[in-house]
Amino acid sequence: MIDENAPALFVADEQGRYHPTRYAIGPWDPRLLHGGATGGLVAHALERADPAPALQFTRLSIDLLRPVPLAPLTAEVKVVRTGTRLCVLSAELRHNDKTVVLAQALKLLPEAVTVPEYAHPDRPLPADPETLPITDLMGRALPPPDARRPSMHHAVEAKRVQGFALRGEGTAWVRGTVPVVLGHAPSPFVRVAALADFGNGLGQLHVDSRTGCINADISLHLLRLPVSEWICLAARAELFDHGLGAVHTAVFDPAGYLGRVTQTLLTRRMGR
Repeated sequence: MIDENAPALFVADEQGRYHPTRYAIGPWDPRLLHGGATGGLVAHALERADPAPALQFTRLSIDLLRPVPLAPLTAEVKVVRTGTRLCVLSAELRHNDKTVVLAQALKLLPEAVTVPEYAHPDRPLPADPETLPITDLMGRALPPPDARRPSMHHAVEAKRVQGFALRGEGTAWVRGTVPVVLGHAPSPFVRVAALADFGNGLGQLHVDSRTGCINADISLHLLRLPVSEWICLAARAELFDHGLGAVHTAVFDPAGYLGRVTQTLLTRRMGR
C-alpha cells in the first residue's frame, strides 16, 4: 500500500513504478502532476541509469507530450551515445504504456581552464537570500504543514524578491522541502530539475482575468552545479498576439549564476 501522504514527490515500489504523492500535484488540476515533479523524476531516472558519472549534466530538455496523471508512472532511460567527453541520454515516462513525457540530457566533461574576464558570466545576484524571510511562492507566511493544500506549491519554501503580479515576471529564491523519490536524497542536478518548471509560475502571464499561459516543455541549461539547496529563479515571459510565447528564467545559487531555463508557452482559458 503506497502512502499518498509520504514526505516525497514519489514513492517507488518493488516493480519499479513511481507513485506520485499529494506533494506532486500541479496548480491547474488536482488530477494532474506539477511540471516540477515531472522534471525531478526524469532527472532522478537519468542519474540512476547514468553510464558516465564523471561527466556533468549540462542540458535537460523535457517535452510534456500529455498531461501527466496523478497515477503510477514507469521510467525508461536509453544511452544515445557515450564517450570520454560527451554523453547523451534519452528518457521516457509512461502511464499504462502510454508515453506522457519525452526527455533528452547532455553530459559534458568539465576541465579546469583560465577564463578571460570578458568571457566570464557576469550576472549579479537578484538579492541576498540571507536577508529575506521564508514564505510561500506568493510571498505569504507559510501555513502549518497540516493546513497546506495538497500540491507541489506546498512542497517548497520561497524567499520572494519581486513580481508575482501575473504580468509576466517574477523572482524568488526557492528550495524543495521533500525529496523527489522517498529514500533518495536529491543530488544538486535533481534539485534544480525539480525547480526548473517554477519559472512559468513565477513569471506567469495573464492576458485577461480568465486566460493564463501553460508551458509545453522545459529546457534547462546548467553551466555548473549548485552549491546550495536555495535556488534563485528570475523569470520573464513574452507572448505574441497569436497566443504563443516563452518564459526565460535565469538560475542562480548564492555563489552566482548557474544557467537558464526556457519554457515554450501557449495560452489557456481557466477551467479548460
